[in-house]
Order: sequence, then structure tokens, then C-alpha cells
Amino acid sequence: MMRVVCFALLIVCGVAQVQASPEIDRLLATGRFEQAAELAQQTPDHYLHTLLVQAKQMHLHDDPTWHTLIVYKKNMWGGLLSLVDDPNFFLAQNGHRDAWLEMAATLAAFFSGHAIKPTNFQAQCRFPARYFWLSRQLHFDPQRLTLAPCNDFNTIFQFVKPAAITVIFPATHPNSPSSMFGHTLMRFDKAGRKESERMLDYSVSYAAQIDPDVSKLNYAVLGLSGGFPGKFSFLPYYAKLREYSEMENRDLWEFTLNLKQSDVEFIFRHAYELGSTYFKYYFFTENCSYHVFSLLDLAFPEHKLTDQVRPWIIPIDTIKILDKQGLIQQARFYPSLARKIQNRMLTLDRDDVRLTVRAYEKGMQASIPAIESLPEKRRATVLDLLGNLFQYRRFKVQEKVTPKMSPPERAVLKMRSRIHVQSPLPHVAAPDIRPDRGHDTARLSIGGEHIDDRHYTDLDWRPAYHDVLDSSQGFTSYSGLQFLRTTVRYDEEKQRLKLHELSVFDIFSAEPRNRIFRNTSWHVQFNYRRVQDADNQWRSSVNIDGGGGLTYRLIPNHNNIWFAFIDGDLRQGELFNKGYSIAPGIRSGFILEPLSGWRLLAQARVVKGIAGEQSPHGYARIGQSFAVNHRFNLHVFAQQEKFLGQFRRHYGVELRFYH
Repeated sequence: MMRVVCFALLIVCGVAQVQASPEIDRLLATGRFEQAAELAQQTPDHYLHTLLVQAKQMHLHDDPTWHTLIVYKKNMWGGLLSLVDDPNFFLAQNGHRDAWLEMAATLAAFFSGHAIKPTNFQAQCRFPARYFWLSRQLHFDPQRLTLAPCNDFNTIFQFVKPAAITVIFPATHPNSPSSMFGHTLMRFDKAGRKESERMLDYSVSYAAQIDPDVSKLNYAVLGLSGGFPGKFSFLPYYAKLREYSEMENRDLWEFTLNLKQSDVEFIFRHAYELGSTYFKYYFFTENCSYHVFSLLDLAFPEHKLTDQVRPWIIPIDTIKILDKQGLIQQARFYPSLARKIQNRMLTLDRDDVRLTVRAYEKGMQASIPAIESLPEKRRATVLDLLGNLFQYRRFKVQEKVTPKMSPPERAVLKMRSRIHVQSPLPHVAAPDIRPDRGHDTARLSIGGEHIDDRHYTDLDWRPAYHDVLDSSQGFTSYSGLQFLRTTVRYDEEKQRLKLHELSVFDIFSAEPRNRIFRNTSWHVQFNYRRVQDADNQWRSSVNIDGGGGLTYRLIPNHNNIWFAFIDGDLRQGELFNKGYSIAPGIRSGFILEPLSGWRLLAQARVVKGIAGEQSPHGYARIGQSFAVNHRFNLHVFAQQEKFLGQFRRHYGVELRFYH
């Protein structure tokens, strides 16, 4: 009797399994991969069952490489959570936080021809990095799991032929707040490509997708709060080269990495599958630099680069980390169009420069006779410079990359084509110090300050990034950008420690101006600060000050400048009779660098209240910094100040440590 029962059960089970396989296929055909995987785990005769059992036994869902492919990070409770915010990236309903469910659904999807949104590709082609890695771990049987043709991906892969990776760092752009920190992107270098042809390779860049009509206030708020979607984009490198070097006048540094070609190809597959999804973009955390690292993590799954960053990440910090890890094989400098123009101008004598500028400013027609009268070699050099200048103007006016030339450009090229003389390209030397070899971006300072006859000890820390009295080596010489600088002060007389200042942001941009580059300089600061009232009592004040103006070099091609601003401030606090002060005025000063590592800022500011507190106030200040090395800087200052009718003298010294 027992044998009959067992035999009957075997028949029933066999029938159930036969019925289960068509049901699995039906679920796969309709895109219900998670349900198909769940059913397959109970259906031994389906090949998906074999793969699921093998994957679970190998704990592949716990493998660091799998976590990198799904961009998992540990949340505050110790669980997993993917940084990807697009639900279409996950094949399981809870795949954004459950590594096993996502792996099971992925394996199931490889058996299906169902299109994965937002693409028209089936899973093998939509997720080539996942398929590549899992196939090598589980050794897929091509007789039981048919390999999809994936013509779209294979065509792109064969066209790009990624053999090496170069990380690109467009240097800081002082007159653009969104670019003041710089930027990072990657280039996939084609096998066998000549160095002179690298601009034809393809780059991948991660950036926020921003509506051009968004206001500056919304830009700041949404950028800090993850209100913009961030996406990867593939473009020929020459397009990015034009965008940064020619339109934005930013020098570029190229850092080729020490990576095996197999790792490069794996990273390319992963970049391809991330190209159809999106993240939330955060200016200081999940930004361009972070996601360059999230791609590179595939080469170092056990020691992820993204685990080595601070709670915030600045583009130059990514280059510093790559350098510390010994991953930089070669560094190259690519000068901006503006720098090329400045260097080309140095090859001309004064009369030829004057003629070139006149033709640029007043039009070609009136200057043609004077240009035609020049000897051939000088005429060629003038026309080459004019071509660069009109190209520069085109990019500035059109504000987009376009091959369409302006009429003056065509006229210059027509004249130049009749001269069979090759003028040498001016050599543009790379800066002595690479940007990643400059000081670190976080700074801790300790110092003392005397105000009249009282002494105070200050401890100051800022997470980012640079001010004009920090060492200029590796940085733009005339700009500063600081966020969340915090100062606590110890009053030695009262033996009291208090928050003295919180500077939310402090931006200073002084770009030298000349007849060609008519830059506008500006600064803005927003802070909370304790100041002394007329009775020498410390009071709280919230301040916004800023202004705009002009900057000129004192000596051509030297890091010595003079600046002047139309200035003003808005202050609110109990120290004012009416609770606030609105005061316009002027500010002027010099930034000098007598020797490398020694910088001097001398400035004076005078404003007069027109609303609220109406007494004039201002200061004259001189500060000097001496770079001991890239880690330490000594800063000394003296200041004469008038505020609320009181004159006060300040002087002090601080030691700055960069980390």
C-alpha cells in the first residue's frame, strides 16, 4: 500500500513540474521576473532553478562586485540601499534594497525576450555588465540559455573598443558658481589610437539635468536637496573639449589610469547600463566625482574608491585619491582657448597686437589694408591670432558648441589660405604644480587675535575649499570659494568659549581684465558673526555682503592684481538701533605674490548706511600667508576698523593645517 502511495505522489509531483515550466515561461514572457524566479526555485527541471541554486550556494548576492553593479550602499541601519532612483533599473519589486531578490529576478530575466523599460532591449542587452559577470561566475550553458545578439551594444562596443581609461579634470571656472569646484569625467581610450587622435574617443560624464529656465535660488536649493535628476551621457571627447576649453575657458588635465583592459571593458559595460537610468543629484555628495568613482569601483570591489571619500566630495579630491592609490599612469595638460590666445599674443610685437585688437574690435574691413601690408610671416601670425579671437567671440555669443563660423572668421580664413607660411603654434607650458598636488581642501586653523588690549584664541575649520591667501599652487590665483567655515573663540579674560562665526559661503572671484577678455569680478558672503557694539559688548549679527567690479594685472603675466568693487552689505542684529543696517560703499585692494608660496592681500572697504543704522563703517586690512609646505601655512594679519563710531585695532597670527 505504501509503495502505491509513493508512486502516486511521484506522478503528481512530475505532473506539477511539467505544468510549472510553461507557467515560468509565461511569467518570463510578461516581464514578471521575480515571480518566475520564485516558481523556478521549486521546479528542478528548469535551467533557471539550477542557476538560482548555484548562485545561492556561492553567495553571489553578497559579492562586492554585485553590490557595485546595483550601486548598493549601507544605510544607517546597516542594510543595503541602492543609490539608483529609477525604479526601472530594478527587476525585482524590492530590488533596490534586497540583493538576492534582484539577482534572482536578473537571472530569470536573462531567459526572457521581454523589453526592459525605458529601453526596447531584453535583459541580456539592457544589462550587459550584469550578464557578463554572472555568466563568468555561473558558466552559463549556451544550449540551455540562448545568448541574445545585442546588436546595439555590440556595435557601440566595437566602435569604442575601450582599452584604457583617462579621467579628465576641467579646472575651476571662477565666474561660474556651478563650476568653481571643477569637474570630473572619464574618457574611454580606443585601442591603437594615436595620442593626437584622442579627441575622437568617447567620454562619459555624469551631470545634473537642469531646466535652463530654473532660477538661481531654485538652482541652489534643488542642487543641495537632490531636486535634479543626475544622468550619465556618452559624447565624443571633442565635444566636451570644446565645451570646457573653448566655451568656458577652462584648462583641462588628463590622467590616464593603471587599469587592465579587462577591467576597462567591464567598466564600459556598466557605464552603458547606467546610461539609461538616473540618480538624484547632490552638489556635495552624489555628484560628478562620486559617480566617476562608482564606475571605477568595479576594478576594486573589495576596496571601493567611493568608500574612501569624505561625507562630501570635491572633484579635485577624486584626483588626489587616485594619485594616492598609485592609479595615475600619466598626466597631461590641455590649455584653454583663452590661455592659447594669451600665449599667442606674446609672440607678436606691440604694433601687431594693436592692429589685431583693432581688427577684432572694429571689424575686419577697415584693417585689411594694414594687414595686407605686413610681411607674409607677420601677416600669418596676425591672422592666426585673429582667427582664435573670432572663434572665442563666437563661443561666447552663441553659448553652445557649433561648427558654424561667423563672417569675420570666414574672412580671416580666406585671407590666411592665400599665405603659404606655417606659423608655429605657441607653446603653452603646464603649470609647475598639478591641481592634485596642491593643498588639501579641508583646513583646520588655530591662532590668536588681539583686539585693542584683549586677547582671544580661535579654532577655525572649513570643509572646503580655498581662499586667496591659501597657497596658489595648483589653484586659480585670484579666486576663493569657502563653505561652512566655522570659528569658535576662547575669551581669555572671561574664560569663555563661544561660536564666533559661521560662514555659510564666501565666494571671491577676481579675473583680470584686458581689451580682449573683459571679465567682471565679484564677491559674495553670507555669515553669522559676533561683533562688538559701541559698549564693547559682543552681539550677534547675520550678514550678507557682496559686490562687483573690475580687476587688472599690475604687471603682465604676473600673479599681481588690483581690484575694485562697488560694494555693500545688509546686516541684521540687536546691536543696531533699528535692528538692521543697509549700507552701500566701495572696496579695493591688491593681491600680490612676491615669491612662490608668499601671498599678500591688502584691501580697504568703506560703506555708509542708508537704512537702519546709518553710521559709516569700514576697515583697512593687510594679510600675508607663507606656505611652509603643502600641509601647513602661516597667516598673519593686521586691521584698523571703524564700526558703530568706534575705532579698533586687530592683529593676529594663525597656523593653518590642510587635510
